[in-house]
Amino acid sequence: MSDDHWKRLTRRSEICTAQFPAEPGQDSTSRQNRFFESQSTTHSYRETHYEGRKSYAHQTWERLGDEPEQKIFDEEIIPWFPLEIAQPTATQNSVSSFSKQDLGEWIAPLQEILVRACEKEDFFLQSEFLRLEKEERLYQDSLGRELVDLTWHATVDLMLLPRSSPETHPVTTEFRFSEFVPDVLSALVRELGRRALQFMSAKPWSNKRPEAVYLRGQLVGELVGLLVRRLSGLSLYAGLSREKLGQPLLGVLAQGDTITLQALPQLYNSPYTNFFDDQGLIFSRRTLVEEGLVRSFMTSQETAHYLGLPLTGLNGNFSLAPGTLTRQDLTLQPALEILKWRTFEVEESTGRWSAVAEEALWYENHQIQPVFGVPLRGDLGQLLTAARFSQDIGSWENYEGPEFLQIPVTCIQGAS
Repeated sequence: MSDDHWKRLTRRSEICTAQFPAEPGQDSTSRQNRFFESQSTTHSYRETHYEGRKSYAHQTWERLGDEPEQKIFDEEIIPWFPLEIAQPTATQNSVSSFSKQDLGEWIAPLQEILVRACEKEDFFLQSEFLRLEKEERLYQDSLGRELVDLTWHATVDLMLLPRSSPETHPVTTEFRFSEFVPDVLSALVRELGRRALQFMSAKPWSNKRPEAVYLRGQLVGELVGLLVRRLSGLSLYAGLSREKLGQPLLGVLAQGDTITLQALPQLYNSPYTNFFDDQGLIFSRRTLVEEGLVRSFMTSQETAHYLGLPLTGLNGNFSLAPGTLTRQDLTLQPALEILKWRTFEVEESTGRWSAVAEEALWYENHQIQPVFGVPLRGDLGQLLTAARFSQDIGSWENYEGPEFLQIPVTCIQGAS
């Protein structure tokens, strides 16, 4: 983990959402024509976001006052792109200037790019869901000065289906971007489309026995979130006490990779000269777990007062150290790789968990078979103490750390 990561704090707020479901029997060409027809009624395609939107945007911003994190557009106001985002007025308490890209330059043709990415393919878009978010980043320069930058991001949820078999298992996904690069976006859509075609032949799970189960990417981050619950008093079977400091995280020594977990708090822009977290504390890097041993808890004002513990703040950006899992270890077969959960539930009083995988890949004899509906269950403590993490790392939302996690099949019932 680089020091730059810990010098950057991120706070996101959802600004507006819009959903554009496909009409029954509508193909990509008719959807594209409907889009351009709707735009030509008042303004040209490229100019719509400049006319007729600014006045409403600024009036709405004035009505909200200095609460920039509230929604500034109603869904019925943006039946289609493009749109205009209002620019807030800097206040005397702000240490930053508001900087943003002209969203219209890359949001406006988004629908066109998505449709064209599917035009000559064997899959089509069933629906799209767009969210616009404001991201506030805090930096520290070499002199220790705090610099803040505000940018905008778009998150697009897509559902794709094969044209030849629209009743097959749908593939849904979400990706986030801050720069509109048509070629990159088209490539992402085509990659997801190939996955949709792959899952056209997906089969129900047949209760085979893998040698290992793998989680990848954001699913690993979600598991880290369960660790965080244990350290913040939200998990009933864990509890918080001073006596747990210096003790193994899960009460027993790790059988797999030892865990080193660090965190930064959520950013809160105070009216004073410093930046504080949402509990009123000056932000700082915190080591929660070191080599499997608890070094610190996370306590809110309420938790600290109730349990008589020091106030530490609630952290929202987490970093997990790399493990020992090599690329060669990832070739173990037969194996099951979970791509997406349908459900994942944890019983807080016991640590027992149960889940159903919506999408997964079965690796056997150097062949890959997409499967769905994989039921799994086990004990969270056993899973985390036996897990191995990959040496390769990545970043997903508020988690940065190993890209893969390997779970011995002995820790999971339902996969054997």
